[in-house]
Amino acid sequence: MVKVIYGNYLIKSGKAEKAIAQFQAAIGDAGEDANVYYNLGLAYIELKKYDLALENAHMAYRLGFPLPGLKNRLQRAGAWREAPVGSAEIPQMRE
Repeated sequence: MVKVIYGNYLIKSGKAEKAIAQFQAAIGDAGEDANVYYNLGLAYIELKKYDLALENAHMAYRLGFPLPGLKNRLQRAGAWREAPVGSAEIPQMRE
């Protein structure tokens, strides 16, 4: 949880790349946590890496994340697509 909080601080400080490293480490620690994937998606949006943001958004929503903010931001960027039916793979940790 500390890595997620620190990652959110880094995003707000304009350090999205460092935030991504924190969120990826949190995934390694926590496994399938919708909150981590959601925040990782937000960090990728800050870097305009919309494909990676979309992968993480799909994972967050598949895991039950309730807030639409990430989807809304992807829609505004013209990058939102519904997840393919039956898609349940975990996004790759890449940049």
